[in-house]
Amino acid sequence: MKFWIFRLVSVLAMIALTSTAIAAQAPAEQKPMQLGMIDGQAVIRNAKAFKSIREQMDKLGAKVQGDLKKEQDDLKKEQDEIARQQVLLAPDAFAKKRDEFSAKYGSFQRKIDTVNTEMARVERDAVRQADEFLTKVTEAFAKENGFILIYRREAVFYSVGELDITSAIVERFDKALSSVKVATPNFDKPAAAPKPAAAPAAPAQKPPAK
Repeated sequence: MKFWIFRLVSVLAMIALTSTAIAAQAPAEQKPMQLGMIDGQAVIRNAKAFKSIREQMDKLGAKVQGDLKKEQDDLKKEQDEIARQQVLLAPDAFAKKRDEFSAKYGSFQRKIDTVNTEMARVERDAVRQADEFLTKVTEAFAKENGFILIYRREAVFYSVGELDITSAIVERFDKALSSVKVATPNFDKPAAAPKPAAAPAAPAQKPPAK
């Protein structure tokens, strides 16, 4: 049973610079304007910042799943023991043990929900930091080299290899940001409890007979 599945989804912003803006900032001898393409998946695979996020999340995920698996195994043993005692206990005593176990199992399920929520949150925050830095790096590269448009490879059907600037972006990105610290999840935060069902309306009282 998987409690948490690692996912890393990154968004590379498409950067468009108008020729007017570039002309206003360029010196008298302008560089030729260019188009560029970035392979977003290659950036995620190869950039040091994204690798550091994956490594931290994998390590954290392995520990979390190990802890949850142990707790799940303990609950399974308790469930088996209660089932074994069913023929030995009075109905009321068995019902009490069953209800106590159900409450404990429900608490475990809420803990899993909290873990999943927190793991997703710290991962999302770390990826957002890397993405924001990557966007700044790409914007600076575009302005320095006269690019009027940089687009994602995933967004086009065909592109010639000469337009691919992924390696140059990854190299510059690695120098600017080699790692991102993943925050410590707060697993002690209680999961949101379901709202109680509304109480049924009291029946209208009939007026006393005259």
